[in-house]
Amino acid sequence: MRSRNFLISRRAVLLGAGAAVLAESAQAQEIGLLARIDLSHAYYGSLPVPVRLGLLERAQSAELALRAVEGGYLLMARGGRPERVLLKMEVTDPYFANVTTIAGQGLTPDEPLALRAGPEDGPARISTELLELTPEEASSLRQGSPGLFQAIEITLPEEGVLGTSVRFDTRATIWRYFLFVREGQEVLSVDDPAGNIAFINKGASEIANRAAVVFESAQPAPLAARYDRPNFVVSVRSGDGINSVTLPFAGSQQLRAREDGSITSDMYVYL
Repeated sequence: MRSRNFLISRRAVLLGAGAAVLAESAQAQEIGLLARIDLSHAYYGSLPVPVRLGLLERAQSAELALRAVEGGYLLMARGGRPERVLLKMEVTDPYFANVTTIAGQGLTPDEPLALRAGPEDGPARISTELLELTPEEASSLRQGSPGLFQAIEITLPEEGVLGTSVRFDTRATIWRYFLFVREGQEVLSVDDPAGNIAFINKGASEIANRAAVVFESAQPAPLAARYDRPNFVVSVRSGDGINSVTLPFAGSQQLRAREDGSITSDMYVYL
């Protein structure tokens, strides 16, 4: 009987010790959610925003982790809670700068830009002021692919989960149609079926020894990867009839910066 009790007691001790070890291991492995970073850009609509976030080397040593989820990223940590986290940003669309407007910047910014996000700042705003980086952080950033943005700095609250969003503004451009006509054709007007955008006849222009009639929008129109409005229409007189021709939407590649600072989307249409 004593032997049996001894075995039972010893087994209980071993089980208890094992449970303590497992509990300690689980606590050590516990990962807490620090922040959710939502990415949005009106140009892409429901499509994923072509921006990848990554941890800098210093952040990795602090046992931080990023996980991509629909619409953004989750920032998690094992153990401690840092006050500041610096993330690399990589833009994967080569025409991202064309479709993104940045205050105080032209079509091509002179330097990579930085973002900041924190509990007091609200949504992250694009800043033309570069972050002050340590030599190690700067070196880590230089190892990545060069792009429009350099980094995003996340300032975390003392407790709870930070919910922040990085919203990119869509660029609006002057839409210019270079309309090449055949003999006997006359361009009458370019119209917006929705009635929101007016077009101005800017007269004739010669391109590659061919005459074109140029119409441009009276005000900038926003760009989009997928447009949810009707195409603009050109009315053309040919002989005794008038035909309506659907015009293409502006894309992300045909942008031109003018001397007055305005940016145009140039489209060439053969009627």
